[in-house]
Amino acid sequence: MVKKIMLWTVYVLIVGLLVFGAANRTSAKTDQGLLIGNPEEIISGRGQGNGSSVEYGEYEAAGHEEVQEQQDWVTLSGQIIAVGSEALEIQTGSAGILEIEGRSWRFAQELGYVPGEGNEVVVQGFYENGEFEVSTIHDLATDQIFKLRDEYGKPMWGGGGRNQ
Repeated sequence: MVKKIMLWTVYVLIVGLLVFGAANRTSAKTDQGLLIGNPEEIISGRGQGNGSSVEYGEYEAAGHEEVQEQQDWVTLSGQIIAVGSEALEIQTGSAGILEIEGRSWRFAQELGYVPGEGNEVVVQGFYENGEFEVSTIHDLATDQIFKLRDEYGKPMWGGGGRNQ
């Protein structure tokens, strides 16, 4: 009888660990961070990502596949013409309407960026495959600067980038 209780206890522990591991993997893949950690950080959406402790700053530029050379960086200035939950539209003089959307826009909002229509902004970034990838947003009306990518062009939301 004791043997059966021990075997069932081990079985329940193994199944529990497998379920917990699957939930953590699913959570990490959907960009919600790990389920374990500081509850306040998890609730506020500032969990540990995929748990990686390696920061991009530990590598030299030669170690990055997506290194952006200095001449590739572009600075654009303009006025915010539309703010939505899915995108931010900026009227620039030379580049027309610049639309910041997708993960870049969501990350800027996670950092606390709340733009106002009519605000003057300066954005820095680079063109990749015909798309403008935003690196920083400087809102001149509030004098706030939001860094979305590191100096190599790597997204700050991609792992250890937030901790720099």
